[in-house]
Parts: sequence; structure tokens; C-alpha cells
Amino acid sequence: MRCSIKTLFESVVRESAPPDRPTASGGAASPQLAAATKDIKRHTSSASVHRLKLVLLIVGIVIATVGLLGALYGIVAASTAQTEYDFFCPGGQMPPQFCASLLSSVSSYHALTVGMAIFGVVGLVLTIAALAMKGPLFAAAAPTFAPMYMPPVPPAGTVTSRTCPKCERTNRWADRFCSACGAPLF
Repeated sequence: MRCSIKTLFESVVRESAPPDRPTASGGAASPQLAAATKDIKRHTSSASVHRLKLVLLIVGIVIATVGLLGALYGIVAASTAQTEYDFFCPGGQMPPQFCASLLSSVSSYHALTVGMAIFGVVGLVLTIAALAMKGPLFAAAAPTFAPMYMPPVPPAGTVTSRTCPKCERTNRWADRFCSACGAPLF
């Protein structure tokens, strides 16, 4: 007897699931209720995925922008310090401490450039990861709905219609208000 893992799992879940909620007629709840419950759970998990995707995208873009701007600043500052060193120091007209501090700042700005470039790459990776996630970037507005419950069924042998006390029109037993005048059917 061949049995797939999926069918085995479904049979175990079916056996361990609590019994359905009984309805007014004493039977089990409708399959529509189960389907509506699944739709609600699926929509909830889908909304959290969309939120996670959007947050990852925003964080990735911000980190990438900060990293790339920091790396650009490091390059410009290192180039400026190197230009000052090349202009003032080779002729020996500046004190050696000034030339040493210029070389130190060039080294520091190069380290800043490398660090900020790594920071920018991390931001790009986060952005790409967010874009690679399944589903649309912006989720459609979530429809708000309540699960559809079957209307209560009257006990056997009872009247299946109601008469409006105001206009005396005959309405279905499950109606709460008159279909002609709108008066409550209580």
C-alpha cells in the first residue's frame, strides 16, 4: 500500500483535529465556515509577509544609501588630504608633524571608505532580498469580512416563515427584518 507523506499528514491532522462546532440543528459546522477560517489565516500570514518585505526594502535602501554616501565622503576626504600632502609636504616647507597628520588622516579616510562601502553592500543585499521575496511589494487593502455562518435552521415541525407585525407580509424564517417595510421581525 503506497501512501504519500501528504496524505499521511492529512490523515493524522484529521484524526487529531477537534470536532467541529455543532449548529442549531445539531449537525457539524458547514464546510464554508472551515474555508472562511482558512482564508482568514492565509490573509493574516500574507499581510505579515507583505509588511516584512516592505520593512526589509526600506531598511535596505536606507542602509545602502548611508553606506554609499559615507563611502563617497571617505573617498573625497581622502583625496583632499592626499592632495594637500602632495602639495605641501614634498618640498619640506611644512613641519613633519603636519605631514604625518595628513598621512594619518588619509589612512583614516581610506578605512572609513572601506567600512562604509561594506555597510552599503549589506544594505544592497537586504534590498535585493526584499525584492526577491514572493508576492507583490504593496499588498492590496485587506478586505474586512466576517466568516459566513449558515443561518439557524428551525427545529423540525415548526413554521418556516414569519409574518411582519407592521405590514403583514410573509418573510423567510431566517430574515431579521421585513423585506417590504424593513420592520424588525422579532
